[in-house]
Amino acid sequence: MANLAIDLASLLPEPRWTVCIHLKGGHVARLMMPEADAVSLLEAIEGHIRARGFRGWMRGELVVFNMEELQMVRLIPWQEAAEE
Repeated sequence: MANLAIDLASLLPEPRWTVCIHLKGGHVARLMMPEADAVSLLEAIEGHIRARGFRGWMRGELVVFNMEELQMVRLIPWQEAAEE
């Protein structure tokens, strides 16, 4: 009989996070994605700010926005975002 081993960690869904991008005028974009993608997006935003400041356009895989409109970016668990 074959030795059957199951990696239980691989069966669990990857944690999902919500990136909340707050823009001037009260607009909020909420993007739910796996943790690694959310962290990558935050790093891309931070890199843009360090290189260019709050000028120009931020173009990511999922978003395009005017950095002059950016007020705040938050990373929160998706369950908490659903409650807001």
